Amino acid sequence: MGERTRDAKKAQFEAEAATMAKSDFLANMSHELRTPLNSIIGFSEVLEDQLLGPLNESQRENVMYILKAGRHLLSLINDILDLSKVESGKMELDVESVSLRELLDASLVMQQERAARHGIQMELQIEPDHAIVIEADERKLKQILFNLLSNAVKFTPEGGQVRVMVKEINGAQDIEISIRDTGIGSSRRTSRGYSRNFLNWHRPMIKSMKVPGSGLHSPKTG
Repeated sequence: MGERTRDAKKAQFEAEAATMAKSDFLANMSHELRTPLNSIIGFSEVLEDQLLGPLNESQRENVMYILKAGRHLLSLINDILDLSKVESGKMELDVESVSLRELLDASLVMQQERAARHGIQMELQIEPDHAIVIEADERKLKQILFNLLSNAVKFTPEGGQVRVMVKEINGAQDIEISIRDTGIGSSRRTSRGYSRNFLNWHRPMIKSMKVPGSGLHSPKTG
């Protein structure tokens, strides 16, 4: 019994050491990535403010895309640190008033270029179509939308469609956001396996795609 106890304590110590090493690695890696990224964002802001000279309309639009992409990448890096917070039970939500349309427009812009390359039409439907302000953690909600939209575009064949639909439910007390695409979808039987990490599908279309890990355990495509 004594030997089993020693082995259990040793295993626990090694697990805790590995967790600490992982957290330190994530923190250091995030710092190293932030430094050059902040420079990219800073110079983009200088260009956006036209401090170095005037820009034409096309140049302003491209700078805006660079700036939005840089800021989004920065939020992704911050999410890496959030993983450590989740594991330690210290994750907190930064709830604030968020314009839903602005949030959705920004999320769609992040996928627009890749969708356009494959002739995929992206559409936003809000019912009723009026200014909707919600209370949410904007960065985390934007990350959820980014993951879902990224998967939708990734698995939609050329010439397909990705549609984001928003509607008020429960007497306008809640908001429902759904994302539908014309991709391959999945059967009910297949969807039961989504809870397993690193699920490997053996379907012709999936096997022909290069699909890196998305970090999503339960995306639903329609």
